[in-house]
This record gives sequence, C-alpha cells and structure tokens, in this order.
Amino acid sequence: MKRCPTCQATFSDVTLHCPTDGAKLAAVSVTMGWDAVDAPEEPARARSRRRNRCR
Repeated sequence: MKRCPTCQATFSDVTLHCPTDGAKLAAVSVTMGWDAVDAPEEPARARSRRRNRCR
C-alpha cells in the first residue's frame, strides 16, 4: 500500500504518483498492532502518592 504525502489518499503498490496532485507516493507500513509500543509506566512518585491516598 502507498500513501500520497500531500493529500493522504492511499493507493495500491503498483501506483507511482498520486493521480490528484502528482506527488510521488510513499510506501505505508501496515501492522496488526502486534509491534505497537506499550504505554510508558507511570512515574514511581505518582504511584506512591496515589497509594498513600488509599490508606
């Protein structure tokens, strides 16, 4: 799959240029989410503050 960097339209891999604006299409990486980065952990200071409130 390829995407136009100007209008963001997507096209098949065989298309080289966007028919709308003539921009060169860029390859798009399609994933199923398996390689998604997990959200960063909450800082320890915020965790300890929340834990102290529950006591």
